[in-house]
Amino acid sequence: MSATSPAVPAPAAVQPVIVTPDLDRLQAFYSGLVGAEEFTRVPEEGPAFFVGLRIGGSELGIVVDQNLKCSPG
Repeated sequence: MSATSPAVPAPAAVQPVIVTPDLDRLQAFYSGLVGAEEFTRVPEEGPAFFVGLRIGGSELGIVVDQNLKCSPG
């Protein structure tokens, strides 16, 4: 029996995803706040359902759900 531990795999990357009723507004917010840049969009043409943003070496997903209600404020 060996005293060494088996190799532990590196953890998988985690990409947080925010659900919003106003994808364009939230994307503009993160672009202005931290310089987020779009790297993917689904679908590629027309209104997006999902936008992937890159912030430095991290990624953030934004998904639209128009059934959500925004609180005033």
